[in-house]
Amino acid sequence: MESGTFGWRCLSVDESRTPVRAAASPVQRSRHACCVQRGELFIHGGTAGSRTLQDLWRYRPAMNEWERLKGCGTPAPTLQDHTMVASQNILVVFGGFPEEPWNNIAPHWEYSIEEHEWTRRSQSDSKMERQVPSNRRGHSAVLYNHVMHVYGGYMDRGGSSDEFWMLDIESGEWRLQRGVAGPGPRYEHAVALWQSRMFLHGGLQGMCASADLWACDLDLKLWTRLTTRL
Repeated sequence: MESGTFGWRCLSVDESRTPVRAAASPVQRSRHACCVQRGELFIHGGTAGSRTLQDLWRYRPAMNEWERLKGCGTPAPTLQDHTMVASQNILVVFGGFPEEPWNNIAPHWEYSIEEHEWTRRSQSDSKMERQVPSNRRGHSAVLYNHVMHVYGGYMDRGGSSDEFWMLDIESGEWRLQRGVAGPGPRYEHAVALWQSRMFLHGGLQGMCASADLWACDLDLKLWTRLTTRL
């Protein structure tokens, strides 16, 4: 998408100074996670037919080139309908187990772009520890002031969720925002960050799609339903 003309342009061999190498590019997929960091695009996981994927790729627009990223440590497993955000040189992956037994361990991994190293952030919810989110799919996540804000999603045993979680990237601590009226339970919705506000549109509530538009002031943690002009 060209922001000046609002027109789409497909990157192909004929139009690119340096073509994408077919032998080193991601397979066709859907339900994967994507984020941008310092002008580079990162994608992880998703599904390809009946397969669930766990590969991590970086796309460099200046060179029009894909690169598969590998690393040591404990990598994120096969995931779908998960989220990924970038904080400085760290990719934060959350949620997306296709079939995960009910447990109380947050599905949270981090990847160091510089060190090429995966880390599993295993935190459990117990009486002796802080509360952490359980596995979910179809949720949303944005990064604001080094805090990842996760909303909603679908949990296998809990159905649609209206939980609003915050992860402090530096400390690794999770916090659940309570007592604030918002969009309600939903999953597969869309969000975007603009300045200090997170905009949320649509999604599924049960089996019904929504068309409502909300904005959350991330400094005040205050939701507002927006009514647009006809």
